[in-house]
Amino acid sequence: MNPFGPLLLLLPMSLAFAPAEPVPQDETDFFGSVGAGEWQVGGIERVTRPAQPAKPVGWQPQAPVTIDDCSVFLATGSREEPRILDCVGAEIRAASFEMPPGNYFLVNAAGEVVDRAALPVVVTLAEFRALPIQGGQLVMQPAAQQVLINIETIAYSTARTHVLNTTILGTPVAVRATPIEWAWDFGGGTAPFVTTGPGGPYPDLDVSRVYRRVHRDLAIGLTITWAGEYRVNNAGPWLPIAGTTTTSSASAPFETVEAPARLVTGTLPEG
Repeated sequence: MNPFGPLLLLLPMSLAFAPAEPVPQDETDFFGSVGAGEWQVGGIERVTRPAQPAKPVGWQPQAPVTIDDCSVFLATGSREEPRILDCVGAEIRAASFEMPPGNYFLVNAAGEVVDRAALPVVVTLAEFRALPIQGGQLVMQPAAQQVLINIETIAYSTARTHVLNTTILGTPVAVRATPIEWAWDFGGGTAPFVTTGPGGPYPDLDVSRVYRRVHRDLAIGLTITWAGEYRVNNAGPWLPIAGTTTTSSASAPFETVEAPARLVTGTLPEG
């Protein structure tokens, strides 16, 4: 005999047989169509964007991000059991960021309430890409409007590692940009190629191609990939920036020509 049977008879049917609370049909997690338990960041198993409570009036949602991009979230509800509304990501460090009025606060990936002022300064990829990186010059040899076919045409880049100074939330930040990859396109039927160095002037032939035919309106194209590091208040170690950026440049237009051959009589002078 079940000893709990009489107790069940005394309970209301709605409590004795209450089903699990259904998930609202319009509730979707912020990162796309992933079900509960498919990913986890610290103590937050699901970052949801429910229809109720709605986003604060005027709140601009963060652009699509990956899980690794999210370290700070806008939340509401109780601080013991916060309901996550959105990833704020880089927005939190923008000078224009303002917390919406009402019961809204910030939590980290472990579900802990955080103070914006206590968050460390971080240079995001978007901030790195917004900096005026000095792409250097693309130099071509021979530096002429016409180059000969069947001989080497050389190119090289003057791009070098350099430091840019910026300010984030009133804090001085130094950003070091380092070129790590050069993608070249000589055109004229030659195949594009990538180098891990900038090339150099003659006799360096690391970045060169031979044109085999006459072409008009050619230009050498170059795309440089940059990695970034940053340092706050000009102190401490250089910290890596997640992701890379690029700069692009091109040579002046030129054409390839064939050197005319001439028959001569007599003996050519020595030297």
